[in-house]
Amino acid sequence: MSINQFNKAILASIILSSLIPVSASSRFWNETPQQAATEYGYIFDERSNKERVTVKWFAAPSVKKDSSTYKFLEQYLVIIVVHAHHQPNGTVSYDNISTLEARGSDGKLLTLIPKDALPPAAASLITYWETQARQSQGQEGSGTKFFIFDAGTVRACEKGELSIPLDGETYTWNTPFPGCPPQEAEGEKKQ
Repeated sequence: MSINQFNKAILASIILSSLIPVSASSRFWNETPQQAATEYGYIFDERSNKERVTVKWFAAPSVKKDSSTYKFLEQYLVIIVVHAHHQPNGTVSYDNISTLEARGSDGKLLTLIPKDALPPAAASLITYWETQARQSQGQEGSGTKFFIFDAGTVRACEKGELSIPLDGETYTWNTPFPGCPPQEAEGEKKQ
């Protein structure tokens, strides 16, 4: 395995581990800024004991700042969604979500980018994440849908908001994410 493949495998493990629901009664001990950002990007909506929705924003602060993935997540918003229905016979079915909307602070729709319109390296990364989700999460991984948006003015470490309307609910993140470096007050000069 090459170093590049090894690095991709480590990144995929980190990203996929963030798909696992975090119990409301637990938290990281000595949480790092990256862990805070990863946890904040994850929304788990247990609508009933028969239905749940997972929405995850893969945001730049959840990865190393000097990585190519960080640069990718600054330019594009990667949102995953899973809508699961628990059946009386113990099986689980997943909605086939074919499209998704995202809105910035101004309420305007962000541009959804088809995977085949991404630069080759970015499309390969998304394909890799999708494959890892299917292989590591089984049926739930197959029910996990990835959507890529042009980030426009939405940045996880700047003041703003991202909203995702989905099946009668709107899931919202206020930014900046926890774990982002402190922002300078307007008018202050960088030294």
